[in-house]
Amino acid sequence: MEDPALRETRGMGEKKIGDIAKAIEVFESGKRRTRLTEAYRAAAPIMKETGTIPGIVGMELAGSARRMRETVGNIDLLAVSDDPAAVPEKFAELSFVGEVLEKTAGGASVLAKDGTKTDLFVVKPEQFGSALLSLTGSDAHKRRLLEIAKRAGFETGPLGIRGRDGYFSSEEEIYESLGLGYIAPEMREDTGEIEAAAGGELPRLLELEDIRGDLHTHSTWSDGVSTIREMAKKAISLCYEYMAVTDHSPSSRIANGLGADRLLRKKAEVERINAELPEITLLMGSEVDIRPDGSLDYPDETLRRLDFVVASVHGSFSMEEDRMTKRICSAIENPHVDAIGHPTGRLIGQREPYRVDIDAVIRAARDHGKALEVNSSYKRLDLKDTHVRKAIEEGVKLIVSTDAHRTEHLERMIFGVGTARRGWAEKKDVANTLSLSELLEWLASHDS
Repeated sequence: MEDPALRETRGMGEKKIGDIAKAIEVFESGKRRTRLTEAYRAAAPIMKETGTIPGIVGMELAGSARRMRETVGNIDLLAVSDDPAAVPEKFAELSFVGEVLEKTAGGASVLAKDGTKTDLFVVKPEQFGSALLSLTGSDAHKRRLLEIAKRAGFETGPLGIRGRDGYFSSEEEIYESLGLGYIAPEMREDTGEIEAAAGGELPRLLELEDIRGDLHTHSTWSDGVSTIREMAKKAISLCYEYMAVTDHSPSSRIANGLGADRLLRKKAEVERINAELPEITLLMGSEVDIRPDGSLDYPDETLRRLDFVVASVHGSFSMEEDRMTKRICSAIENPHVDAIGHPTGRLIGQREPYRVDIDAVIRAARDHGKALEVNSSYKRLDLKDTHVRKAIEEGVKLIVSTDAHRTEHLERMIFGVGTARRGWAEKKDVANTLSLSELLEWLASHDS
């Protein structure tokens, strides 16, 4: 972006050039790494086919994908076999392989036909724990563990930490031998987890099975692809107790947002489906736009009739930080708002977060008893992990939701849960781990 001709172009001031340069930087960084959800999608068929190789008795996804980092450099697989040397040759011949980059007795590195780089490592069962810990990382976490291991008189080898009797067959054995509690992969970033493990103060992290319902979903009433009934039946298959159907408000014209008349007709449909499907309770909700001045897209009398309101910013992203912060905090102060959706507005690899004082937003949510969303959409994962940790340290409730626009999107909850776990979130920190009666009681407190 240093071309002098740009500065002579009408409308191309320093700020505009800087914004374009930043957008290009974000786009280029997005090309170098793959979004977590896309990496999982690419890994699934690779793991399935790799698992058919004779002699493989177990396999684990490793690397930054196992730590649930928002972007992944490549797919790391660790396979277990009693005859590791026989596996790499077969792996290189699998149908998904486009190019073999390297092949050794302990593994192989290939490019899939879609360009995904995949590294396979093969070990014997008794080496599995050491290798998995080493391949999972992060580098900072491993360095700290190696320091502790050396002080304990342990050795290290090509596969990682060795005990006095050789490599470890499980990660749990390694942590226990070092006098530490087991540290979940999502926490392994050297941000205090080792100290917590040494002091017996590790959190009991949120589990996918703790989620009782999804509080941010869309249907064909706005920009969704699946009907409310289809979404409800999918939620039932996931054993959910409830689901909020939060179609867009009228300002989201491109998303076919609902005016007052359509909102009433949708409410009638929600009530009909609730009567027909006793296995689940649908909450009549809306994802309501936060206007640039901080007001909401429906009047208070309309918001009062909704079971659940998630308020989100969907435009005017270039506001100055103080105005954007005031905008979001004003929405939090509205008694009918229950949560703020995708609070920083980022799209991973496409758009930077808008300028907002997230600490002030967290404090406002705390002061008004409102939740902040961890959005599981493959582009968002917003709040991100570091913001999750700040929020729970302030006692702010989270909702972990999918922003689903079709039935299969409801399965993305795993990525929001993973992001929340990276932020050390526990079950008690997340509103949609509550039973329906507990959730309704919490929601009622916002209107008081």
